[in-house]
Formats: sequence, structure tokens, C-alpha cells
Amino acid sequence: MLKLTRFVALSLVCAFSCFAQSGNTSERSRPDMSGVWVLDNSKVRTGSATPNAKMVVTHRDPEFKIMRTVNVGGRVEEYEQIFYTDGRGETNVGQTITDRPNAASAKEVIKSKTRWRKDKIETRAYVRKILSGRPLGAEMTDTWRASPDGETLIRTSLTRLDAQGGVVVEGGAREFKTVYRRVAP
Repeated sequence: MLKLTRFVALSLVCAFSCFAQSGNTSERSRPDMSGVWVLDNSKVRTGSATPNAKMVVTHRDPEFKIMRTVNVGGRVEEYEQIFYTDGRGETNVGQTITDRPNAASAKEVIKSKTRWRKDKIETRAYVRKILSGRPLGAEMTDTWRASPDGETLIRTSLTRLDAQGGVVVEGGAREFKTVYRRVAP
């Protein structure tokens, strides 16, 4: 009887161990986006990104840290953002969700939440402003995706403007795609 009890206990331990390891399959297939990335100017559409942009991404899940260096008219600006892919939320100052240095949110504090969506990292934020005496909100979503070979990083930024109360402003949705290529691991 003692041998049977030990056998059952050992079998249960093995089964739970195998089950626990198989549950992490999706996490292992998630890409590591760490590296030094530069804007791929051949893929830039007008207004979608700042020229001469460089990023250093340090990605140790759940921390997704971006140090962005932008040269605009000879003036170099650096912005650091830290996101947490476990959804705990984050607060960043600077160009948290946009590459445009003169954007209204360039020096604002923006609270956001970040999560994995399959093989992509998605950050969502909502900002409220008073513009010309009228309340206006902006829902901003950034999605980061690495190419299968890991040499390209694609950022899709979607901004939806709405008047107070959730009424979407006509023509208020803008989507930009920014493509970076890896220059160093």
C-alpha cells in the first residue's frame, strides 16, 4: 500500500510539473524586442514619425523600456518610457505615445496600461483636455510588433478623438505606422 501511495504521489507531481510547463508556451513564443532600432526612412509616410529617430529598447518581461533619441532641427531630445506588460499600469512623461516632438502630449504626464495581445505589445491611454474652452478626449493605442526574423520593429499608433461623453469627432481617428530596423542587438 505504501508503494502504491508513493507511486500515485510521484505520478501527480510529474503530471502537475508537465502541466505547469506546458502552460507557459505562449510566454516563450513572445518576441524579445530588445535592441537598438533606427527609423527606416524608406517606410515613413509624411507626418507619421520624426526623422533621425533612434530607440534603445530594453525588454525584460514584464518591463518594456524605451529610450528614444530624436534630432529635430539640430536639437537632440531624449525620452524614456517604461511600460509593464502585466497590465499594472504606468505613468510616463514626455512622448509617451507619439513620435511627434511638438505634439500636445509631449510634456504631459500620461497614464496608460500595457498588455500582451498574442505576439504584440499594446499600450492604451486616455487623455482629457480643454481645447478652446471645450472638453476633448483622446484614446491612444500603440501596438509594437517584431517581424518574424526579429530585424524589424513595427509600431502602429491609433488616436481617436472624442468630445466629452464619448461622441467620436468626425475625422478624429488617425493611424500611423512607424517601421524601425535593428542596428544592434
